[in-house]
Amino acid sequence: KNVVCKQNSQQMRLSLSDLSNPGSPLSVSDLSNSLIGSNLHVFTRSELKVITHNFSSTNYLGEGGFGPVHKGFIDDKIRPAGLEAQPVAVKLLDLDGNQGHREWLAEIIFLG
Repeated sequence: KNVVCKQNSQQMRLSLSDLSNPGSPLSVSDLSNSLIGSNLHVFTRSELKVITHNFSSTNYLGEGGFGPVHKGFIDDKIRPAGLEAQPVAVKLLDLDGNQGHREWLAEIIFLG
């Protein structure tokens, strides 16, 4: 599981209406590829473990529509260039959940 964090404002190639329209011809692959070239940073699972203190129960915020949410902190040791050290919420995608990859990516683009 990975998460993305937006570093700077940049117009995305897909609109939210494209993502919210279930009849849209976009595939999950199209949506994933839309993040390429954006200012979103993909964190690895091992980085997310550091950020959330191994998904500690003390950092558990609750359960969202996509799965569990943990608080974390991106510090100077883990942050990518151009991103300030800051508190974050890490939302994990539950592949067995009610909402799918398409909706998760739409939220990333909207919040990013």
